[in-house]
Amino acid sequence: MMADFGASTTESMLQLEKDKALMPGKCLKELNIAKHYATNRNDLVSEFYSPCILRSTRYDRAVGYFRNSVMLLIGRSIARFAQNGGAIRLVCSPDLTEDEVKAFQSGYEWRGAVDKAILRIVESALANAYERPAWQFIATLVARENLDIRIAFRPGHWGIFHDKLGLFYDDDGHVVSFIGSSNETASAWDPFGNHESFEVFSSWTADSARVNEHRSYFDRLWQNHEPGIETIPFSEVARDRLRIASNPAGPEAALENVMLPDVAKWIKAPQAYQIRAINAWKNNGCRGIIAHATGSGKTFTALLTIKQWLQERGPVLVLLPSELLVDQWYIEIQDVLRSETPTVMRVGGGFSSWKRPYVVEGFTQRAGNPRIILATIQTASEEPFLNRVTQGDHLLAIWDEVHWAGAPKYSSTLTISAGGRMGLSATPKRYGDPVGTQKLLEYFGGVVDVVTLADAIEAGRLCHYNYYVHPTGLFEDEREEWQKLSFEIRRAFARSNLEDAGLSHLPEYIKHLLIKRSRIPKKARSKIELAANIIERLFVEGSRWLVYCEDKEQMSSVAESIRRKGISCSEFHSEMAADRSSTLTRFDELGGILVAIKCLDEGVDIPSASHSLILASSRNPREFIQRRGRILRKSPGKHFAEIHDALIIPAQEEDSTEPPEANILKTELARALRFAQSAANYSSIYSLYEIADKAAIKNVEQLADSGFEEDLDGE
Repeated sequence: MMADFGASTTESMLQLEKDKALMPGKCLKELNIAKHYATNRNDLVSEFYSPCILRSTRYDRAVGYFRNSVMLLIGRSIARFAQNGGAIRLVCSPDLTEDEVKAFQSGYEWRGAVDKAILRIVESALANAYERPAWQFIATLVARENLDIRIAFRPGHWGIFHDKLGLFYDDDGHVVSFIGSSNETASAWDPFGNHESFEVFSSWTADSARVNEHRSYFDRLWQNHEPGIETIPFSEVARDRLRIASNPAGPEAALENVMLPDVAKWIKAPQAYQIRAINAWKNNGCRGIIAHATGSGKTFTALLTIKQWLQERGPVLVLLPSELLVDQWYIEIQDVLRSETPTVMRVGGGFSSWKRPYVVEGFTQRAGNPRIILATIQTASEEPFLNRVTQGDHLLAIWDEVHWAGAPKYSSTLTISAGGRMGLSATPKRYGDPVGTQKLLEYFGGVVDVVTLADAIEAGRLCHYNYYVHPTGLFEDEREEWQKLSFEIRRAFARSNLEDAGLSHLPEYIKHLLIKRSRIPKKARSKIELAANIIERLFVEGSRWLVYCEDKEQMSSVAESIRRKGISCSEFHSEMAADRSSTLTRFDELGGILVAIKCLDEGVDIPSASHSLILASSRNPREFIQRRGRILRKSPGKHFAEIHDALIIPAQEEDSTEPPEANILKTELARALRFAQSAANYSSIYSLYEIADKAAIKNVEQLADSGFEEDLDGE
């Protein structure tokens, strides 16, 4: 069972299926059913699936793969079937990581392993903005007892349960069974998807004996009586999670959220700037970095390139900075590249099939079917993987968040010889690392296309926003500590003669001093009460606030301060394990306040978030640009966003000269001016000029383009 919502189709297909849903009649025998159906000769949904299920009271299905994307094609018929009291019994395989497969190959606590896998799939899908509507529709069917799911597998074996059997039952006792190649997925039933075929048998014909065999076999599966196959129900934990996510208004109401936004998402034409970027990349010899703002659709741009490369050249290798992004790309590929039906291998994290002999070599060789490898850069940069890649002109290599590849420990990936090289990043320049930045530019042949935040807003990809600054200060002991560390840093630089050294080449003891100093303004104690006061004054029920903190200590203090105001909030960090998905789901569904640290910066998509409060932000432009882009993503009903920023203002000196800790404000202003320049409330720029004037800081207009390398974050 896989989470894979969003497979493409056309509006005409959806309308055709809607029309079929209005067909009269309750008896399967009334249908003119053929003996054989195939994608190249039949519309499998309109000619077979919908007519059968709309005349049925029960549908039994045993398949290797069930994906929620199928609801885009058959959802309306399923909703009508459910409204009329129809019941579905589904037996399918779970989608497992390598570690989960090993758990039941060993035979040790395999039931627990299955339960954990199912809960992981459900939580992950409900936490994903694109998958959630389909899973809420499925959850509604489960809650109303229209759908019962059981999981089948083979303990102690490496293979999966992979049957392809279906049976329709009507009120008059008639049964139609079918068996063939099709799973319960969009790619199996979509006319533009896989080529599928299956044989059909009817109980009122000479095929009755075959139908009875199919019925008996399915019943044995359902009752866990089939030798060599274990069939177990969904765990109660997973069922309860689905019941919570269900729509109390019923299947047809739940279906509306499935059909409308996601169809529009995938049948849309590419933006003009995406075509421009691809053409610029091709004109640069199929090399280059595409520097597009966060939220502008970099992944979709890359997938359009992959689509053409698979058709004309050969395999594709995509390098990603996290397991979460590997999973997100995997889902996007199933949606956008459905007609290419590529074989996809995931590398890193819990996926280890690539370690088998000749697997990587075969996946990256010139000849063969369409193939894509999605690999974490952590694994791809190591010799056991890197040395096995079949390099050459036939290979397309793509780095998402390409700035990672410039780091010394990952730069080995820049030795890959590939005919196509594409880097994606909103911020390809590596902060404090001119050497790493130069490596990227040389390997990719420069930046070939740029889309700024203003461009993305103008194109309608991101929503407009207002920007507000909230001045605060340091306590006296914090000021003294900052000045003490500044003196030590100046003395260390003078002794080492390193005035012009880049941050990445500094001695460790100087880096340590810089990191220690940078955390003083980030963790200023005054920000704790400031955050609580802002939330108390501005938060309204139904809005969705992200509060960015420096570390878990500050996060806990801020959350506690907000709760003392009588306002509930949730904390979000990387050590939450399984609770992370449910926390994000509750936040997206119900609104509220999420107090978080850096794990929200890269790879977590929460488009419904309407407000952000930045208490601690890196001087690294990449971090605050990503945070800004994350809050500006569009979502149904969301047309505007608000960003609130806590700025450390130095104490006013009596002689109106620049205070000793003015550099804190300079780097804060450098970030704030970037935010204000693209904000709808342009007046925020004037408030920043006023703050600078009071602190006796000159040449403010230059800060937006400088000041980022005066401090270090320890990243």
